[in-house]
Amino acid sequence: MKKNQTYFLQTGMTLIEIMIALLLGAFLLGGVIKIFVNAKQTYGMQEGLSRLQENSRYALEILSKDLRLSGFQGCISITDLTPTNTATTAITSPVVAPAISSPTPATIIVGYNGSEASPVTTTWSPALPSALSGLATPITPGTDVITVVFGESCGGYLSADMASASSDIQISSSNTCGIVDGDPVLISSCSNADLFRATTGTTSTLIKHNAVSLPATCASPPCYKTSSEVFAYRAYSYFIRPGASGEPALWRYDNTKAASSSSNPVEILDGIENLQILYGEDTDADGVANQYKTAANVTDITDVASVRISLLARTSENLASQTLTYDYNGATGVNPGDRRIRRVFNATLAVRNRLQ
Repeated sequence: MKKNQTYFLQTGMTLIEIMIALLLGAFLLGGVIKIFVNAKQTYGMQEGLSRLQENSRYALEILSKDLRLSGFQGCISITDLTPTNTATTAITSPVVAPAISSPTPATIIVGYNGSEASPVTTTWSPALPSALSGLATPITPGTDVITVVFGESCGGYLSADMASASSDIQISSSNTCGIVDGDPVLISSCSNADLFRATTGTTSTLIKHNAVSLPATCASPPCYKTSSEVFAYRAYSYFIRPGASGEPALWRYDNTKAASSSSNPVEILDGIENLQILYGEDTDADGVANQYKTAANVTDITDVASVRISLLARTSENLASQTLTYDYNGATGVNPGDRRIRRVFNATLAVRNRLQ
């Protein structure tokens, strides 16, 4: 008798096939991981560079705005009239505030050149004023400092003529001045200008003062009429020092207020490692700079027609695969010893109120 035999076909994979499949899968997975890592690194670098560029442009915008305004006091030029100053004494009430110097063509821009010696020393030329040299966290050695003085327009047009030279000043309700007790105020017409401090009782539309006479030379009031304007008086110093995050940062000190650990100076933004400034002297009175010098080498600050700013910015993290050297302020091939990316940003600005 013939027996029926049943044959079964082999199913599944052999060990060799499994090993080949695992190897191919590992290659594919490795490729995916590499693509992901590269994409993450590229994204991190792009984000870091974008922030670096954004911070640098904003820093240049802030500095440029104030430098262009230096010496501004309305329709009368600082070169034609220096404001009469009644705020020459420090005050302790209602707020603590230092004495204010009247702006002049020689003081609307003042530069301080950081030591360029090697190694860098903690000195500046000319010497820093005590308000800046005495900061709890010192300014970064070797970096420059600049102070600019101007009246900031805030829509403070007089809503009524001053009845007398000692009258309170009424300004339009649409102003954005935000002037409070103790704030320095600049008032000007096309023929007069005065600097004083607001006193107790000042509101958003009424500025009280203790000036004996505004203007000091007014023979027949009203000398300040509705065409006159009130400005928020600014005297800012810009410099570099470590920020709250520990990164180098651009800071601004308000010279019209007392130093405060919480509000003066204020950090503008981090990632700015160095600030270098050159001053363009107009030696032939044609309104154009003939030569650029450091603050220490300027012959006559009143001849400065333009300012050249150079910022060195860096990323907050080590984004490069290796240490990158950079060129800055005449130094070439500088090795910072880290893998941060650095960029240099420059701007040349006219001192407009000296060119009028």
